[in-house]
Amino acid sequence: MTEQTLDLLGHLDQTKNFKALIYGEAGTGKTCSLRTLLNTGQKVRFLAAENNALSGIAAALRLWQTEQKKTGKLDLDPEQFAVMIPTRPKRGIADIIKNQTKFLDLALDKQTTTADPERRKYTRYLEVLKSTSAFVDTTSGKNFGNVEDWGADTTFAVDSLTIICEAIVQGTVGGKLATTQQEWGIMQKTVIEFMRFLTEDLRCNVVILGHPTKETDQLNGGQKIYPANLGQALNNLLPSYFTEVLYSYRRGKDFLWSTQHNQAVTRQTVLPLSNELQQDFAQFFKGN
Repeated sequence: MTEQTLDLLGHLDQTKNFKALIYGEAGTGKTCSLRTLLNTGQKVRFLAAENNALSGIAAALRLWQTEQKKTGKLDLDPEQFAVMIPTRPKRGIADIIKNQTKFLDLALDKQTTTADPERRKYTRYLEVLKSTSAFVDTTSGKNFGNVEDWGADTTFAVDSLTIICEAIVQGTVGGKLATTQQEWGIMQKTVIEFMRFLTEDLRCNVVILGHPTKETDQLNGGQKIYPANLGQALNNLLPSYFTEVLYSYRRGKDFLWSTQHNQAVTRQTVLPLSNELQQDFAQFFKGN
């Protein structure tokens, strides 16, 4: 190799980061695997958009402390780990009754054309966006600033893609009972916009957690497992934005990642091709 080529490779090694999408069924270790980031020296900023995300990350931290007893280090540096819960609009039984009443009163054709006058109250996705510009730790109240200012020493973890998609639907159509094809197009573009922001515009590492969905492979036929999103148009597009797409699964007592699952969509850049990877983020930093 020429000296110029070596200089270029050295520069790329110093600036590279990873953007990972990890998806799988509930109970396959997705959230719990984030604890291994703490052993790499990474600062972890966890956005708990999923309703059950806090219980998952609490279990992860308890397991981390148990593992740390072997080293004698039990305290978690408050600067190393922070959690933010985006504001969630309250939903009560009155809202459910109102929607059911509309369903009974409106003809089917009106359900797609009648706008929801209260659409602006569905702000969950907007709150997720705001959290990226001012990440405030729920426990300490400390503001860790704008995610765009974080470097490769920090990992921004978001739980989950599924909830972000649901929030985008609500923010687009509100409480309307049915959606049009045009609205689906708008929502899909919104998902793409946010995913591109996370994977292309940020200097920090990014981990997005998600759930699986099984659909017919439009190219080859048969059933294929995709990260759950907003429709078939995004099934193969979303994974292309990430450096790593890992399928998370459990086999007995073992929690594993796959980069070559025979049914699930996967992708790997840093990690090796394997169906039996240990769920340890240290593998992302080998050779860095």
